[in-house]
Amino acid sequence: MKVYELKRAPNARRVRMFLAEKDIVGEECKQQALAWFARLDARLAELPYVAGDRFTIDDILALCTIGFGKVVAVRIALHQHHLQAWHERVSARPSAQA
Repeated sequence: MKVYELKRAPNARRVRMFLAEKDIVGEECKQQALAWFARLDARLAELPYVAGDRFTIDDILALCTIGFGKVVAVRIALHQHHLQAWHERVSARPSAQA
């Protein structure tokens, strides 16, 4: 995996242009994100939160990641019931409403 450095602060347009210049296809990243959603759904079948029995920074990071996924058309699948229930539960928290 190659690591690239952006010369200026990233924004969606600049990132898309950068990736296009480097001929990097986003499909592989999308598939990796969907695989992560599947692993997260399996984990949430066993635990109420990402890291265990209580809400932690892991849940905040996962919530932000899923939120960003909507920007790039990566969504929770209909069959991922545990992930969907977790997402609804943590999104209803007052801190997520801010």
